[in-house]
Amino acid sequence: MFAMNDQISERQAMRLITFDLLGYSAIMIPSTLAKDAGRDGIFGIVLGTFGGFLYLLLLRAVLRKMDGDYETYLERSFGVFPGLILRLFYAVFFLFLAGKVAAVFAELVVKELLKKQFRLILGIILVLVFYGITVGIEGRARVYEILFWILLLPLFIMFLCALPTVDADYWTPVFTEKTTAVLNGAYHVFLCFFALCLIPFLAEFVHDKEKLYRSGRNALFLVGTILFVLYLILLGMFGDRALSTIEYPAVTMMSRVQITGGFLKRTDAIMFGIWFFTLFALLCSLLFFGERLLRGLFKRCSRETFCKNAGFWCTVLVTAAVYGLADTFYRNESFSQLFENFFWYVGIPFTVLVPCFLLIRKKGRTAVLLLFCLFLNGCMPTEVEDREFPVALTVSTDTEQFAKEWLDTLVSGNKKVDYNHLKVIIIERKYLEQPEKMSGLLTLLKQEKSVPLNAYVVTTEDADALEKAEEKLDKPLGNYVEELLERSDEIKKETYPTIGMLYQEKENCMETLFIPYLSLVDEKPEVVAYEAYKRGEAEGLFETDTALLSFFVADRMKKYELQLAVNQYVELSNTKNEITFAKEREKSGRVKKQVRVAVCCDGKILYQTYSENEEETKEWLKQQIAEYMTQKTKAALERKIDLTNSRKKLGGSMREWYDYYQTHEKAYEEEIEVVYDVTINWTE
Repeated sequence: MFAMNDQISERQAMRLITFDLLGYSAIMIPSTLAKDAGRDGIFGIVLGTFGGFLYLLLLRAVLRKMDGDYETYLERSFGVFPGLILRLFYAVFFLFLAGKVAAVFAELVVKELLKKQFRLILGIILVLVFYGITVGIEGRARVYEILFWILLLPLFIMFLCALPTVDADYWTPVFTEKTTAVLNGAYHVFLCFFALCLIPFLAEFVHDKEKLYRSGRNALFLVGTILFVLYLILLGMFGDRALSTIEYPAVTMMSRVQITGGFLKRTDAIMFGIWFFTLFALLCSLLFFGERLLRGLFKRCSRETFCKNAGFWCTVLVTAAVYGLADTFYRNESFSQLFENFFWYVGIPFTVLVPCFLLIRKKGRTAVLLLFCLFLNGCMPTEVEDREFPVALTVSTDTEQFAKEWLDTLVSGNKKVDYNHLKVIIIERKYLEQPEKMSGLLTLLKQEKSVPLNAYVVTTEDADALEKAEEKLDKPLGNYVEELLERSDEIKKETYPTIGMLYQEKENCMETLFIPYLSLVDEKPEVVAYEAYKRGEAEGLFETDTALLSFFVADRMKKYELQLAVNQYVELSNTKNEITFAKEREKSGRVKKQVRVAVCCDGKILYQTYSENEEETKEWLKQQIAEYMTQKTKAALERKIDLTNSRKKLGGSMREWYDYYQTHEKAYEEEIEVVYDVTINWTE
């Protein structure tokens, strides 16, 4: 049995501070930082974390001078009345912060999981928080000590799962934003570390104040590292433009990760569970210290004996006040904006300046809580038996009609449609090739949180024909098409476009995607061609061989089989291709811009006619492969499609070209020439 002595260990303090810092910062920083500083936002995280460390050093100096708790130290340093005013400011500030965090918390639950009943969800959350703060800081510290690795290990595993979807080309170029933009982003990061200002109040619960400082320092650097990695992953997944438009990218990032088979499409719900507990921890801390400060003020100012039950009712009133604040933040945008300005220009500067002036002035029921929290993890108002789970979605009408027929429909009487397990979206070509309609569709699907971003996108001439063909399949159409794409022995599954990839390309305008084109072959859907989707617009059908070459250059082919002549077949694998850029001046004086693709791979001759000289045959095959790739790429460039997707790499490899084509976007494919240099390690 644990002793209740209002003291926590250094390790418990570190884990408590980590949870307080991690949740809100991971939720709010990525999209805001992408708006402020784009790709240079990564430097904002470094600077913001360093600013947090300087603030910790300031608090460390204050902690060394403190004798007793922080509230008493304020009164002794500034005088009784000014000390009471400062304590009141801290208390009100913490409660307003709690209201803001609670509003974000409940809004996150509503938008990502339950879809409605904000006030009910907010009420349930605050009831849980009320219970959390009544058990005291020791009880919560022990829970966080247990949950620490239970939450962080899945987070690290999800980071590893997301790595295959990261495109490093989205990380460059850097040093493109103004210094003021990066500093603005750094201050945003520092603002989201506001939980550091709770450390002086935590001092009375940690016996050794130096240990408290170390706990805060270790927690800050751990959270800073997590944010650094998280931002790189999100930037590589979405690109800076798309990232800046996603409301909660830290939650939705796992919806881009492909997990083969089964019903596990909404992996973002797992990520939500991590942020649920961290936001809960921060909300408990803010309410705990806010209520404690107000209760102390009441006892300090009241001449009568403080009622034994007054502490309980004070907690009730404070929780009710936070409920009202959170509801106001959620429903009144101007009030929310007013508080954000106050937070930016007054609140955080206040928490920094007060310690500065202090230095220069001379004078066991936790299992029930966890079980209750599980009821919030992904439940919908409609029971499972009252919902339909479509695995394929067809789009063949205008956006308004689509919304009416699909996203707001009722199926089989009172059954609701649940798109959480959607696998494939089938878009007719006549719809896909209308940019305005596609823009509206992508916006609609982005707003509809139940549609997973990792649902594959395919196109066809007649979606109705595919739906009718489902009757002759041994499984639902969505499952069949997903397996058709993923069972390929040649193409990596992350190559195929998803609805999330289409949305981010609409924002980033950096690359060409090839959308599988389905047609019925022997009354079954098959991929017979690919639709090029460049910078948010469809550019027409291309034969399968052309798309496969683009996949091969991007190292997205497990193996690449080529027929170079009537009786000449080769297989290429283990590719390590590299794209570089160069200028070549012709005799006429014209400068030719070259994209050079160094192809390095293993080769295997599958079938060939008889030849006496094997080395000559292999050299001839290598030349034929280079010629084949050159001709295919040249033909695609004539249709304004670059199979190498080299424009994505300009930021990190050819800054001069990158800056030029930012304002001459459509000229890129017209002005480049692609040259292949093929090196093959022939195997038996």
